[in-house]
Amino acid sequence: MDENDDTSNDTDRGSGPPTDGPCRAAWKPVEQSGPGRVGGQRARAIEPSQEARQRRERDKFLDIVCTDNPYAAVWQPEEGTCEQFAATIGN
Repeated sequence: MDENDDTSNDTDRGSGPPTDGPCRAAWKPVEQSGPGRVGGQRARAIEPSQEARQRRERDKFLDIVCTDNPYAAVWQPEEGTCEQFAATIGN
């Protein structure tokens, strides 16, 4: 490949918007559709159970990192997160 060939680095650009060049201003994400996409009435039907599941998973995670954080050496919850979590569970 020619080092001046603009397409030579396409595989390294990722799926985000272009950061330079003529396409930068015109880039818009492509809306995905197809048989695997849940939408409309089906999506509304599962939304409450999905939100409840996400709340349970978040609560499990915060219970761990706010009491005995195994990631403390490399990551801490944002300030106020654990206090807010404790208030919502009544502790």
